[in-house]
Amino acid sequence: MTLSNRSKVISFYSEQLGKKISGTYSLSGRMVIVTTSDGRQRRAPAGGGKPETLARLALIELEAANSDVKKLVTCQESKKKTKVAT
Repeated sequence: MTLSNRSKVISFYSEQLGKKISGTYSLSGRMVIVTTSDGRQRRAPAGGGKPETLARLALIELEAANSDVKKLVTCQESKKKTKVAT
């Protein structure tokens, strides 16, 4: 495993989320640092896994969490509109 802090671009289609995901990842010591295209970050221990595989998993987790937040906000906004309308 190369321990460098040079960022590598990663882009792939996530079947789980049904969309293309992209970002960058780099290694710092034994940590993989993943950054989404909108700037959110996650750090994960490199361990014995391939850094690109760990980066893909971290990007999927970040995007899934972001999707869940958007759904929650949309749901809360819909409830507020419904209460105002009744």
